[in-house]
Amino acid sequence: MGKEARVKAVLLIDPSEDSRGGLAAQMEAFGYHVLTADGEAGGPGEIAPERTVDLVILDAAGPAVDGPAAIARIRGAVPFETVPILVLTDTDTIGTVGECLRAGADDYLVKPIDTRLLYQRLQNLLEPNPRNYGRVPCHVVVEVNTGHDQHTGELLELSEGGAGFLLSAPLVKGDIVKLAFVLPREAEPVSVGAQVVHCREAEGGYQSGVNFIIIHQETKERLRRFWERGE
Repeated sequence: MGKEARVKAVLLIDPSEDSRGGLAAQMEAFGYHVLTADGEAGGPGEIAPERTVDLVILDAAGPAVDGPAAIARIRGAVPFETVPILVLTDTDTIGTVGECLRAGADDYLVKPIDTRLLYQRLQNLLEPNPRNYGRVPCHVVVEVNTGHDQHTGELLELSEGGAGFLLSAPLVKGDIVKLAFVLPREAEPVSVGAQVVHCREAEGGYQSGVNFIIIHQETKERLRRFWERGE
């Protein structure tokens, strides 16, 4: 008889008791074991010293938590040197996401949390072979505005929360950019705000990945219809 798989554990650090409870319930419904802390009881090693933690979620939304400093403390605890860290932020603290990523965070989500995107992030960070949630090839022209430069490239794929594309110039991880592109079968351009999560040199230029952070509801619906068509 095969060995039963260990239920993966998520350590949720959030100063708000109400927020902790709601988010913990969502993740438990996904099948994960959730440990919670308010972030005031010392380092993460003191919070869960006898339990293997597979992922740390840090709620850095609001002024109560210094996200980059908290991540540095987490990374400084030996059991957490390589554990993935997911940062939660909001529109008021989105400017600190770049610092959080540079401090050692692996990914982030913007509050209020979309349940589907939360599940996608957990799968990406915790599962060795995550499902492909809504990732669809989309070979169209994309305009990328960094605020000081404008680049034209090729959009390669769209997922439920982001995009991948090829540019002739590199982007900086953590930077906020604006994307504009026209979906197949449509005439009106899509415009979204996004944050760069990776950029690497590739054949023909630089391949970048972004997570959407500023997106209107109408645009979400247009993208959802595109994902459902799967074209």
